[in-house]
Amino acid sequence: MHRIPLLAVLPVALSAIPACGEPAPAWGHPAEVMSAKGERMPWPVEVVRGASGGVGVFVFEREVGLTMRWSKDGRAPWKVLLLPNGAAGEPATEGDRVEIPLADEDARTVSVAAFDLAEGKELSRTAIPGALPRLPSFSRLAAGGTGRHLLLTTAAGELFHSRAEGDGTGWRAWAPAGRTAARGESSCPPLLVAEDGAHTMFVGEGGKLAHRVADAQGAWKDGAEVPQPDAEHGVPLTVAGAQNGSQFHLVLLTARPRFLYTWSDDGGAHWAKWTVAAAPPKDALGTFDVAASFRLKCRGRVALLAWTERGEREADPFAVRALVSRTSGSKWEEFSPGAGLRGSSGLPAVFIGEDGGITAAVACAPGVRSGARYVLVRGTRAGPDAGNPPEAEWWGR
Repeated sequence: MHRIPLLAVLPVALSAIPACGEPAPAWGHPAEVMSAKGERMPWPVEVVRGASGGVGVFVFEREVGLTMRWSKDGRAPWKVLLLPNGAAGEPATEGDRVEIPLADEDARTVSVAAFDLAEGKELSRTAIPGALPRLPSFSRLAAGGTGRHLLLTTAAGELFHSRAEGDGTGWRAWAPAGRTAARGESSCPPLLVAEDGAHTMFVGEGGKLAHRVADAQGAWKDGAEVPQPDAEHGVPLTVAGAQNGSQFHLVLLTARPRFLYTWSDDGGAHWAKWTVAAAPPKDALGTFDVAASFRLKCRGRVALLAWTERGEREADPFAVRALVSRTSGSKWEEFSPGAGLRGSSGLPAVFIGEDGGITAAVACAPGVRSGARYVLVRGTRAGPDAGNPPEAEWWGR
């Protein structure tokens, strides 16, 4: 049986999206990636775009399972690559190569798969050795000049870490890395890598923020203290993170609810004071596990925060919200890819390319409660510039 992420079975729809900061250019008409096989909403887990223009969308569908939908230019035709029966993690890209963690529930293993986004084919799949108490709910993969690291969490909040061997062809066995208070089917702390090793930040027991660092031997210790938010913002729930070189970015979701933002310019040694990036209406996030749609991505001076909201009334469906910063998080602007879509939208996956261009994949249901369900791709061709933002249009137009 395929696993069913909690958000994959929720109806979603477009509701009013209030402006936040100065308006960003409107999104253009989207490209359709796929039509769902059944009545359930498909879940775009991740979206990636290669240097040559190839687009890959990792989609979970209840009737099919996990697939990668690939296009050479972000428009039809879309090739379907069947993937293992299990969860997928956050990808890492370099040029046209993308690596992503894949859990295989049938084989009871976790692997790192590599794909070519120019050719739309799988290049390799390497299993991570070592036993786990249970397969992961979600995972992160960090790849770069300082090495490749993998962090995963189980539904019980257990964290495990692995690191690629020196020649890059194999991985070390899983080692415990801590425990997060955030529980659920799709919750994993950020994985950030600096010169001193891998870093992760998460909400521990009692709502206190934890910062852990792994050395070259894989031993974990406490890192520099991340400032605790003021009590007026509410109890911390879960953290998303991204990095640009030695610059770390964190967004903390609180029970208020509020999205609080902080950053570090020196690999997590010192942190700025928390600021409010967004304050959704009360109960806008609902009671479901928001980690599946709570995304923070960063590349260069561009940062993108996306999440899913429900309407004001109990029966209202859900909508995509997104904010973009072109100034490394010092100023946020409205950039919701669901705006202007007919019917309903939700469940976002987002990506920032090497050129700074933004790509988003969202679930859409024109009939809101019944009828066809789709996954759509929207994006910007060029990287946003703080002084002269370009016109946004769907990728591949």
